[in-house]
Amino acid sequence: MKRGPKLTMTLEDLPDNWQEFLLNGMGYEGWQLQEAITFLARKMEKRGFNYKIHARFCRDYEEYKDIIDEGRMSSEAWWWTQIRMNIKNRDFNNTLAIFTLKACFGANDKPATPTPNGTTFGDVVEKAELMEKFRPKELAN
Repeated sequence: MKRGPKLTMTLEDLPDNWQEFLLNGMGYEGWQLQEAITFLARKMEKRGFNYKIHARFCRDYEEYKDIIDEGRMSSEAWWWTQIRMNIKNRDFNNTLAIFTLKACFGANDKPATPTPNGTTFGDVVEKAELMEKFRPKELAN
């Protein structure tokens, strides 16, 4: 069976106003990257859109990569805003929101302030705590 030429998807194949849809979804609803890719896949059900095509678009199309990067920043800002606005709301699940920030955006509890020798303040504190914990008793005094 002879196969025809391989069809390659380009930016022109994306739905009209795809930039606006992605930025609104990520910036005003807090979509994660997976939700943005799923949105494009649903809009393009005939052609199909998946993570492999997304990765190629990020590599090949500067405009697409810029929109995705801006969307990620907007999404992270949306999550921080939700936490700040709902910090005293008992019905809001702050733990889940913080977990989402950690899992999706790499948010960290410890500040990563580099010291002159290249380690971070968190590393220095952790090392000092471990040294104190395992210091021989005769050297403790």
